Amino acid sequence: MRGVPPAKSLAPYYADWLAHPNYDEYWKALSIEEHYSQIQVPVFNIADWYDIFLGGSLRNYQLLKTNGGSEAARKGQRLLIGIGGMPEARKNGRSATWILARKAPFDVDGITLDWYDAIFKGVKNAFAAGSKCGFL
Repeated sequence: MRGVPPAKSLAPYYADWLAHPNYDEYWKALSIEEHYSQIQVPVFNIADWYDIFLGGSLRNYQLLKTNGGSEAARKGQRLLIGIGGMPEARKNGRSATWILARKAPFDVDGITLDWYDAIFKGVKNAFAAGSKCGFL
């Protein structure tokens, strides 16, 4: 077809992926699980219960707490899991299947800014060292 760029120009990395069908040095270099010991700073993990990446987010949180490259990284981990990732309601065919999911009862952008304030500015908020906040 005219005017359609070749696939290689759209996603040149895809050919690399195909060239490495097994978990070899190529994939190890890209895998965060191979590099937890190099992470020196706390990480704020955000996930949703209905997100396809929930398992990875939980795993990263757990493994960084044990394998992080510094005490700050290990003890400073925070995890926020929201309800999102799903429509509030969905109708399927003749029968109506309603899936109820409330909007997150918190401001994710505001919470993220609070995280940055605590980490970079030392602001005493829910993220402050030793804080026992209900969902953080």
